[in-house]
Amino acid sequence: MATSTILLFLLAAVALLYVSPPPLTDHPALASSRRRSPHAPLLNSSGGGSTVVSEHSEISRVPISKEADGLWGSKFASRFYGCSNSSSRFLGSSVITQPDRYLMIVTSGGLNQQRTGIIDAVVAARILNATLVVPKLDQTSFWKDASNFSEIFDVDWFISNLSKDVKIVKELPEIGGKLRTPHRMRVPRKCTQRCYVNRVLPALLKKHVVRLTKFDYRLANRLDTDLQKLRCRVNYHGLRFTGLIEEMGEKLIQRMRERSKHFIALHLRFEPDMLAFSGCYYGGGEKERKELGAIRKRWKTLHAINPEKGRRQGRCPLTPEEVGLMLRALGYRNDVHIYVASGEIYGGARTLAPLKAFFPNLHTKETISSKEELAPFSKYSSRMAALDFIVCDGSDAFVTNNNGNMAKILAGRRRYFGHKRTIRPNAKRLYSLISNRRNMSWDSFSSRVRMVQKGFMGEPKELRPGRGEFHENPSTCICEKTVSKTVAKSNSQFEQVLSNDTERGIAIQTEQVSSNDTEMGIATSEPTVPDHTDEEAGESEADEDAPGEKEEIIDPEADDDAFFGISYGFVVTELTILESVTSMDVNNRPNKQRSHLSTSQASEAFDHFTSHSQQQQAVLTNHQEVEIKNGIFELTLSNPDGIVTGVRYNGVDNLMEILNKEDNRGYWDLVWSKLGERTGIFDVIKGTEFRIIYQDENQAEVSFFRTWDPSLEGKAVPLNIDKSLLNYATSYTECLNSLLWCKFRFHYMALADDRQRIMPMPEDRVPPRGQQLAYPEAVLLVDPINPDLRGEVDDKYQYSCEDQYNNVHGWISFDPPIGFWQITPSDEFRTGGPVKQNLTSHVGPTMLAMFLSGHYAGDDLTPKFLTGEYWKKVHGPVFTYLNSSWDGSDPTLLWEDAKVQMMIEKESWPYCFALSDDFQKTEQRGRISGRLLVRDRYLDDADLYATSAYVGLALPGDVGSWQRECKGYQFWCRAEDDGSFCIRNIVAGDYNLYAWVPGFIGDYKLDAKLTISSGDDIYLGDLVYEPPRDGPTMWEVGIPDRSASEFYVPDPNPNYVNRLYINHPDRFRQYGLWERYAELYPDGDLVYTIGQSDYTTDWFFAQVNRRTDQSTYQPTTWQIKFNLDSVSPNSTYKFRVALASSANAELQVRFNDQDRTAPHFTTGLIGKDNTIARHGIHGLYWLFNIDVSGAWLVQGMNTIYLKQPRNQSPFQGLMYDYLRMEELRSPLSTSQAPEAFDPFTSYSQQQQAVLTIDQPPVSAPLLSSSLA
Repeated sequence: MATSTILLFLLAAVALLYVSPPPLTDHPALASSRRRSPHAPLLNSSGGGSTVVSEHSEISRVPISKEADGLWGSKFASRFYGCSNSSSRFLGSSVITQPDRYLMIVTSGGLNQQRTGIIDAVVAARILNATLVVPKLDQTSFWKDASNFSEIFDVDWFISNLSKDVKIVKELPEIGGKLRTPHRMRVPRKCTQRCYVNRVLPALLKKHVVRLTKFDYRLANRLDTDLQKLRCRVNYHGLRFTGLIEEMGEKLIQRMRERSKHFIALHLRFEPDMLAFSGCYYGGGEKERKELGAIRKRWKTLHAINPEKGRRQGRCPLTPEEVGLMLRALGYRNDVHIYVASGEIYGGARTLAPLKAFFPNLHTKETISSKEELAPFSKYSSRMAALDFIVCDGSDAFVTNNNGNMAKILAGRRRYFGHKRTIRPNAKRLYSLISNRRNMSWDSFSSRVRMVQKGFMGEPKELRPGRGEFHENPSTCICEKTVSKTVAKSNSQFEQVLSNDTERGIAIQTEQVSSNDTEMGIATSEPTVPDHTDEEAGESEADEDAPGEKEEIIDPEADDDAFFGISYGFVVTELTILESVTSMDVNNRPNKQRSHLSTSQASEAFDHFTSHSQQQQAVLTNHQEVEIKNGIFELTLSNPDGIVTGVRYNGVDNLMEILNKEDNRGYWDLVWSKLGERTGIFDVIKGTEFRIIYQDENQAEVSFFRTWDPSLEGKAVPLNIDKSLLNYATSYTECLNSLLWCKFRFHYMALADDRQRIMPMPEDRVPPRGQQLAYPEAVLLVDPINPDLRGEVDDKYQYSCEDQYNNVHGWISFDPPIGFWQITPSDEFRTGGPVKQNLTSHVGPTMLAMFLSGHYAGDDLTPKFLTGEYWKKVHGPVFTYLNSSWDGSDPTLLWEDAKVQMMIEKESWPYCFALSDDFQKTEQRGRISGRLLVRDRYLDDADLYATSAYVGLALPGDVGSWQRECKGYQFWCRAEDDGSFCIRNIVAGDYNLYAWVPGFIGDYKLDAKLTISSGDDIYLGDLVYEPPRDGPTMWEVGIPDRSASEFYVPDPNPNYVNRLYINHPDRFRQYGLWERYAELYPDGDLVYTIGQSDYTTDWFFAQVNRRTDQSTYQPTTWQIKFNLDSVSPNSTYKFRVALASSANAELQVRFNDQDRTAPHFTTGLIGKDNTIARHGIHGLYWLFNIDVSGAWLVQGMNTIYLKQPRNQSPFQGLMYDYLRMEELRSPLSTSQAPEAFDPFTSYSQQQQAVLTIDQPPVSAPLLSSSLA
């Protein structure tokens, strides 16, 4: 007997407001991309430039520096400010600190490495609800500084300023006149909040005092928001130097100001130990290698590196000369004063000479102060470093030659206190430029330097939130000032708020951006940094405590992450974009702006609850929480955020992971971006207002509403979003008393009757158990926890599914027997039509409910909005269904029960109990019916039934536009054997009717626009589709079904197998099949002979590049050979090519002349569906109808050459659906014969001459673009 629980997504109505500001025409970071040089280059210093004579006597013209061009700061800096106040939920230390629980910290490294340890120590104490003893500083490292905490930092201020957050004491209190011996531990690097609770807290409860040693970077980069803000309060407010150090530092700043209005502080890491630690060499010959090699031997654990490779990869500090070149190229004049913060420079004055030639006004603390003034500091390296820190922090522009600890901390500090100009070298790109400098003019060199330094100049929003170390990018603690905006008429201008956005519009991407899911072709500009921090160079191998004490060292490989994240799909979206002056729109009409929206909602685990019970519903609220309960099932959400923080079921305590931060337990999220930006912004949707929509004894519905705040522009998607959650009671009873959604129970995944298997654990995907393959999603299971899985490949894309079959999927626990299922009862809110592919379930255990995504489609499924366009759409509802069976029964029967429940839900659609006015009920919807016939006189004189045709309604558009349509609703059905069809439950609105028929090429569209109103029942009668046809078939390859599945799919490499797909219909889902082509055709390409070859064995399923070595690929040219008994030179034949997929590829077609420079036909570069890499068998459909002049053919054997010339990646390529050559049609005069493709002719000429395409809105711009 099975019992079940049903969980429902109810999608509520939303209003969305988007105000688009004008482009940044004068943004300093964009200057060099808009004009050849941002400054006027002059040769003499009197004009603002200068002459620099190198050792080769080359004269370099340095551009004039203008403050308006942003050399000394960003014009947008004033719009941002540091904000690190705690939330109301962050209880005071007097409440949370537990008695007799003390945390002691021993830092490691130099001043700035110790600083990070101190900051993280405060946060660790807060996590553990412990009292922090003032940290002990490392006194045994390379710097040998005997200073204690109070001799560098103001200890009294430190304790008092942070007293509301963490209780801090100067010394460990005695008990009975005796000091207690602390339990010594060393936690792994990047230890998470869960890690501290699981590993340190038990020892703290038992021993009462714990000392964490070598405490540097021992706390995870990502934490709860309140903990991140605590980090900021410690770093930017709680930690300040002693009065003596502060006073001397301010003197140094004042003396630099006396010399120049603006000055640069250069943190020059070029000390011998730093260079030795980096393993880099700089052309000093054998002497340099011996000297630095001897120093490097101090670190026994350092591995050997290739110095030249390190330089090429940007992992080495820039030389002083390279820093000078960079600054001059950026536009700084030679009269600029520079404060150099450094230790002993390797090579001394000789090394500094080139920098001094560029900038004669170099200063250090020693040159602008007396020995007497520095006497209290000079014998203490950390105190001297503190003086440099203060001057660098107070400078107008801070520059570093290496992104080490001090550079990172100062970069974050300068962001927090107003985004002061901070220049980090893009070392990898600069090294290449500097190495080739002699091959370019100074103007060209400086222009390129400015270009490669974009994203490294300290501009607001230069780094995405969460990127880099938190101390370097404290995005959680940086707020943007509210800017009031006025909506005006179409010629109004809006103030620009976002610092780096040159276009208006947004993109909301449907899939959750995860660290291991990067699509091909997307790159981000992030600094390349060494694997080791710079101050690790000074760490000592000696222990900082007395010998003989026992220390517990925690295994750094242990998994301390949450069981799995649970996302809730967002509900309804409604978009209003207001009118403004713009440049172009999707239809290329003038004076309109394209907005850009791509929303895919990844809903991990479960999405929206409906609990079926005979218990009375209740909604309890307070200022922090909302509880929905019915006696068996309780759901707790944060108020007003609407984040699910707890699930109590049938007496079982919280089933969610309480150690996760609250907004990482159950949440709605989306990813969006501005038009033109390649990287998305991850947005966890938190409500700002809570409302009870309805409540009675059977049903309760609540809403968490978020109104867009213009002050959050660039930080939150400009949507008003209403998240509605419904708890609905029926006659079902709940009998799940041991359900724990965790990786230790749910191992068996089921997607279909023939797609079920035991899955790996999350730990199996990370080293050393897993080995990443060609891209992060694909992992080879080297040493999985379940040894039966050893040697298999795991990749979430192997479990993708077409939406027409993506109705139910989920997980089964065998002990106890419990099922956990995602049910999607309707596809109406999905995009791209019934054969659009999406992710389902994968390792986690994770379940996804995808609303919009670009998977297997690319940018073509990114909605584009005109400024002023109104958009509203309901996504969902979708179900999550839980079922269980008695112990001893077959757990796999839960899958059969889930399928039955799926059918029940489909029959119940549309739900009658959804209260949102935007979710139309049955009586508000219409239906349409008719019969579709196919007319192909070359096959049959009579019309044929369109058996199993796909017939659907979508927004009005061109023929075939439905597969790229992603704004509106779509309603599809499959025709019966006689071609009759009926589409039910259609949301009222305007549509076109589209269809395509398996076995026939092309698309059908009913010319008339259909308006569906409430209650409509429209019968269309017989509709006739005439597929493209000019003559009888001469020959054909494949089956016209929009898939390449009928072609030859090889067996996978036995070292990279997913055993589920061995002898499986979906064998194409195996990893690495693209590599098999080169093994089958090592020397030549595929040759297919009509009448002899068999496409099931002789036509490879994808035309991919041939791998020649580890990094290069050859384009491939396939041949089709066919015989003609006779040819009419003045006649026109037709060659039709239907593609099932194109991934950044091009198809060039040549007839009987492989060496012809210009192909007879080319598609141009088309497609971004990435199907080859994603183990698919089709992406988007393309149809090309090519007129073939008889003059191109010969009597006897002919050869068609199909070349795919794009060879930058193994994943570029084509999948064919179907190819057909048709016999000649009526002869044309010689003057009418089509010409060969000429890449320099206009598009309109080509359209008339050689190309007819069934999908003009798709193909025309693509071909036009390819010729540009």
